[in-house]
Amino acid sequence: MAVRESCSGRLVPTVRTAFLAFCLLLSGLLVAGATTVGGGYVKALWVADAQGLFKLRGDDAAVLVAGIGAKQTRAVAVDPDRNTLWSFDGNQIFAHDFSGTLRFATFLPAGFANADAADEDDDGATVHDQDDKDAKRAILVVDAADGGVWLAVGFRLLRLDAHGALGPDLTLDWTITGLAYDAP
Repeated sequence: MAVRESCSGRLVPTVRTAFLAFCLLLSGLLVAGATTVGGGYVKALWVADAQGLFKLRGDDAAVLVAGIGAKQTRAVAVDPDRNTLWSFDGNQIFAHDFSGTLRFATFLPAGFANADAADEDDDGATVHDQDDKDAKRAILVVDAADGGVWLAVGFRLLRLDAHGALGPDLTLDWTITGLAYDAP
């Protein structure tokens, strides 16, 4: 805070400095209050990058939560009914609440992170092409009915329930390039 020396030699904050400090405090409270409304869902965009996950306010992209979760996050999905953000970093699935607090993390089965594309050789046998650009694409989708998620990576498809318990782990004969869930 900027100060000036008074006639008596004491340091006194200027009115302008005090006003700016008040505005900064107030803006911080407004941003913190904007992360939830009554503890519930707020229109927001979650972005993943090499530094983690960022929550941006949906109307103006102001950063509400910064750098949570794992570095190198590869996929994210939101469950607004349960105030849960799911993310995948290549080895684990994470569940956070909308303030960024970690609820739990689940390690994936061995080899899941190294899923690659399925292909067929001349004899019709399935082989895996690790050079396929879609082989490492990760996709998460929420099952709105029960809060679980499906994770697709390459030709692998894995189900986790709302508490992170592993479910079916399927290996398909084709590379998964999209995933959507249509159940209510």
